[in-house]
Parts: sequence; C-alpha cells; structure tokens
Amino acid sequence: MGYKELFESYNNDGIEFGVMPMRSGLFRRIVEVVPEGSTILEFGSGNVTGLLSNIYNMNSVEHNEDWCNRYKSNYYHAPLVESDDETKYDTWYDTSDGRLFEWIGEIEYNALIIDGPGGDENHNRQGVIQHLHKMKTGIWWFIDDTNRPDGRGIVDYIKDNFDVLHEDEPDGNHSSALFVCKKGEGDKFALIVPDMSFDEINEQETRL
Repeated sequence: MGYKELFESYNNDGIEFGVMPMRSGLFRRIVEVVPEGSTILEFGSGNVTGLLSNIYNMNSVEHNEDWCNRYKSNYYHAPLVESDDETKYDTWYDTSDGRLFEWIGEIEYNALIIDGPGGDENHNRQGVIQHLHKMKTGIWWFIDDTNRPDGRGIVDYIKDNFDVLHEDEPDGNHSSALFVCKKGEGDKFALIVPDMSFDEINEQETRL
C-alpha cells in the first residue's frame, strides 16, 4: 500500500477510529515525508498505528493493555504513574526501572511521534520533557495536539532548550527547524524537521 492509498484509507468513513484519532493533517505529513519502510517510535498507540504499520516498522509505547499487541507493531506496555515531585508533570509512563529507555535504545528509529498518553485529560504529555534529551535527534519529530496546554508546553520547552529554528527566530543556522501548524481549528500539531530552512518549511506547508 502506497502513501496515497494509506492517506485515502485514513479518510474512509468505513475505518473505525478511536475516540481521539491522530489529526488528519499530521497523519498526512507523516506519510508524505517519512520514506516507506522507515522505523517509527511512537508514544501512544491507536487505530492509526494499524494504518502506519502497513508501510512502516512501528514501535509503540502504550499504557493501555487493551491497545497493546492490537496491530503490527513492536509494543512496550508502560503503565502510567503519578509523579512524586510536584514540580514535575502529573502522570506519564513509568520509567522507574529504566527498562523503557533500554528498550528504546535498541531501536534504530527514523521518526518520533509524540501522541500519548491519551484517553484522559490528566495524562499530561509534558512528562516527555524530562526525557527528550534521550531521544534521537536529526530526524523527524511529530507532536500532536499542540492546542492542548501539555502539547504546547512540549513545543515551548523545545524552543527554549534545543538548537532549533522556529517561528520566533526566523534567521540563523540550525541543524533542524521547529514548525507549528496553525491552519484551521482541526490542525494543531508541530514538526521538528531535520536539515531544512525556515523558508523551506513554509514552502512545504504551502505545498501540503
């Protein structure tokens, strides 16, 4: 299945989606820019995992056992735990035994999707902030739901702590660029794009 057919299947009314599926604009960008056969690491699994697994090697961190092993993905079940530090971020995946990032360290992934944990407004995705320095750089990062406070918090942290070009700083030399989509109420997501200038980002947005 090619990316065009995959995108069309996403928009097929006959596909049964979860309560909160990935935004279609972000899904389209993934299948447009990530080469078929690539390996993807995702935080948060759902119906879109099944679609992406048709053309990608998927690796999914998921807290809900009902969603684990549902699709053709390499799953890691990581229950959610509440932070014991009030300065941290509500609930996120359990990393206390170190095994989650040992598992991630064995994956040669070409793209990262941050779209979880999901299912409850108290599942604060900003928990990933404590671990972003462990993630592979120089690849595509996709961050969904940046209209939510926790999603926007991730974007703001990246702006302040990573050497990326972004809309508030359109000039300068950087190894990657952060682009926050603002088209329409339905498309609220962010991309970290490797090896691309700010002008090229805008050109790509116009093209997509």
